[in-house]
Amino acid sequence: MENIKSDSQESQENVRVFIRVRPLSKKEVADGNDNIVICDHKENLIVLKKNGEHTKPFKFDHIFGANSAQLELYRMVACPIVEKALEGYNGTIFAYGQTGTGKTYTMAGNNGVPELRGIIPNTFSHIFSQISRASGEKSFVVKVTYLEIYNEDVRDLLSADPNKKLAIRERKDIGVYVKDLMGFTVDSIESITELLNRGNKNRVTKSTLMNDVSSRSHAIFTITIESKNRTDNKTTVGKLNLVDLAGSERASRTQATGERLREASNINLSLSVLGNVISALVDGKSTHIPYRNSKLTRLLQDSLGGNSKTAMIAMVSPADVDYEESMCTLRYAARVKFIKNCVKINVEEKGLIEGFELEIAELQQKLAELSVQEQKKEQKKRDRAVSAEEKEKIKQTNLELERTERMKAELEEKMTLIQKKILVGGENLLEKAQQQACYLESSAAELESLDKSHQQLEEQLNKKSCRKN
Repeated sequence: MENIKSDSQESQENVRVFIRVRPLSKKEVADGNDNIVICDHKENLIVLKKNGEHTKPFKFDHIFGANSAQLELYRMVACPIVEKALEGYNGTIFAYGQTGTGKTYTMAGNNGVPELRGIIPNTFSHIFSQISRASGEKSFVVKVTYLEIYNEDVRDLLSADPNKKLAIRERKDIGVYVKDLMGFTVDSIESITELLNRGNKNRVTKSTLMNDVSSRSHAIFTITIESKNRTDNKTTVGKLNLVDLAGSERASRTQATGERLREASNINLSLSVLGNVISALVDGKSTHIPYRNSKLTRLLQDSLGGNSKTAMIAMVSPADVDYEESMCTLRYAARVKFIKNCVKINVEEKGLIEGFELEIAELQQKLAELSVQEQKKEQKKRDRAVSAEEKEKIKQTNLELERTERMKAELEEKMTLIQKKILVGGENLLEKAQQQACYLESSAAELESLDKSHQQLEEQLNKKSCRKN
């Protein structure tokens, strides 16, 4: 993106931090593991217990218990950030925690079961349903990229060659970016879901002692939403980073060797640098923030101490065998909530929409010119007397007319493809977007009827629920 300016209005706000405690697994129950987590949902406090003693309480923005629903988490954590991304703000949501605590479940979930969908697929529904409800005076372009950081190498998960290593660059006008990273314009939930599925197939996952299918890479799915308001010709660009971090745990717990040990070392290195960045930001006295010490922190630079509305979901295991990892996660998360970001709307002088519109205008001009040429040739053909010597000329004219028709068809096809990239408020969306939006709303209504034991949670959900048009 070029020529991005920030709106003069900006505000400083802390990174919001949430805790999600998964239930004890069947194996943990069978092995006799005790639940060491105690939550005070009214005060949003969490403590761990060990050998009959409790740790000091940790306080966060909200704590999701073992029975929390996917949509409940989406409404409180992701919904406010997605709404702001549609308005032109940058946003980041990332899941952190040891392997096996449910990071990928929280971010991706099970797309085949509506109530089990994670933040990423629910974000798709949210974005396209809001576009379908927007005023016809607004146009949108939605573009996605999907990358992973594996062993400190950046790979494009949507490329035909996902094993190719990409370089990170920086420019004054656009900041930090990945050179040669492919971006795809999408016009529906189906098209964006197809890209997500393609990228997931290319992700590096391996079996570890901690988890049968563990993500061994950090993955960043980025959705860029450009919006142009025709009443004032103002174009805004919101960039939403959805991040699934690799598991954080001691190598001794995974009993990794060889390549797995190298993976774990690189994962822990990048997460350690992330911790150092967090500490330097929170300290407030540091003159140098070590963003450049890892690829992960470099790409998340704007999300931590920069221009982004950011939320972290720290995943915690309740099993006593995971006490050390859970304690480290809570300490880590407790520091993050003190990071302050300066958030502002991104205004762009000349965006993708304007570029597409100019291209469409040029194609329409070429079509008009071809149509005029075609009419002239037809007229000449009609004016000719059908004599023997004229037959060959007529034949040539017919061939020219056929070529013109083919050229017109190609131009029209190209123009249609470009027009599909521009989503007009309330138009160009498939019924599925409306159906999924209805599901989100009906599920939200079901949450309102939770039993009395969740009444406090209901009040918080109501206060922070999505703005409905």
